[in-house]
Amino acid sequence: MDAWGRKEFEAARRGLRYILLWDPDRRRLFQADRAIQAALSWLANAAKGPRRDQTLQEYLTPLELEGRELRNQVGSARWLDLILDTFLRLRKGANPADLVYEKPELKSELPWLSDLEPPRPTRSLSSGPIRLERQTQPATSERSVRGIQEAILGRDQDVRLGEPLDTWVAEARGSSARVFTAHLRTPISQLKSCALKIMRSDRIDYALPLFREEIQILALMRDVPGITPLLECGFIQLDDGQDLPTDVRSHSAQELSGKVVRYAPEEIVGYLAELEVKAHSGWLPYLAIDKYSQGDNLLQFCDTGHTHGRFLPIDALLCMAIQICDILEIAHARNIVYRDHKILHYYWLEPYNGIYVIDWNVAKRHPHGLSAEEKQFDLVQFGARALHHIFTGRPAPGALPTGPTRPDEIEAAAHSYRAQWTYDDQRLPTALKDIIEKDLAGGYTQVRGLRYDLSQVFQQMSSDGPAQTG
Repeated sequence: MDAWGRKEFEAARRGLRYILLWDPDRRRLFQADRAIQAALSWLANAAKGPRRDQTLQEYLTPLELEGRELRNQVGSARWLDLILDTFLRLRKGANPADLVYEKPELKSELPWLSDLEPPRPTRSLSSGPIRLERQTQPATSERSVRGIQEAILGRDQDVRLGEPLDTWVAEARGSSARVFTAHLRTPISQLKSCALKIMRSDRIDYALPLFREEIQILALMRDVPGITPLLECGFIQLDDGQDLPTDVRSHSAQELSGKVVRYAPEEIVGYLAELEVKAHSGWLPYLAIDKYSQGDNLLQFCDTGHTHGRFLPIDALLCMAIQICDILEIAHARNIVYRDHKILHYYWLEPYNGIYVIDWNVAKRHPHGLSAEEKQFDLVQFGARALHHIFTGRPAPGALPTGPTRPDEIEAAAHSYRAQWTYDDQRLPTALKDIIEKDLAGGYTQVRGLRYDLSQVFQQMSSDGPAQTG
């Protein structure tokens, strides 16, 4: 490890060979050896900087994923942690000049950083006045499947996998499942594009309860505007020798083949009855939902690492926050706490003037009712990870990270936070800052109260008269 820390990669590999003589976990050492071999190439790519035709995000994301994998396979090193921290801060909108000033050694590690333009500050969302009410999304009579149906997975078959949807930013990686673009043959022989969420087969004990909970909650919330409807669920059995591609890189799954059992949403009871047996027999549980564009994700609209310091109009942000409150209020009324409030889980679909929420696998239903404390905690997490992020471009200080979050990490999270305002936040009205601070401090136990306060600010700021309450 000393050699790894000094970038003496050949010496580090020699040390590994010595350990190999007595360490029984040889597979792990072989993986570490391959990672050390790849480190030199990774450093060279990091030193080159983005191409002219490449955005900073496109350049940083795969490099950061590879760097994290190096650290997982080999271990921490000052040079590696320095570069990864710099990548993370750049994605969060940090000024490159400030980074070089704080860490002068970055001049040699990332020489292009000194020439990188600093982020700039309002973006427009639409040309018309901002309204709170959603536009009704056209109902579709087309179903992906009827009843229970056996099918084949493959390039020209009824179920086809494609590009990953969980590698476009490092935070999109899930702890319990992979997500891919898919095409499903419908009963009228058309191909329907969707997002297919496939449970990780190497984490069954952890992932299975989350998968079961998500299926049940999607069924309970299927009539709620803003909830991505469940198209179907099912099981995939890959052909011998095949496995899902890793999420270190954006590898397509289009070459995978195998068998599929497809269940329509009305067959959920039967699906859940088979879930545990199938999962432990080598089948991969999946669920299919509508696929949204990455450009519609709130990370792209609100996070300063993506917007480069530009902000949407405050009334547009208020509309988003209020609509999320509408969804949360219904969830709480149905004894469901969402819990995993990272901004990555929200999409804004401009044609329907609506927020859409994905990923309910860390949500939890309490059949016997929610206590005031449980509602309050859900609202605090919403404030720290989403509300604060939407208006300031960053999560609240001390909030859980934007990346994969396990249920136990959420349960151990703080029950209150303190806001830390910056120069950019001077654009926010004092009344709005007061609401965010109150939410972070645990001042709301009912979504209705938070929604009402946000609506009052919206009403004051809206150029279209009084806010609607629907």
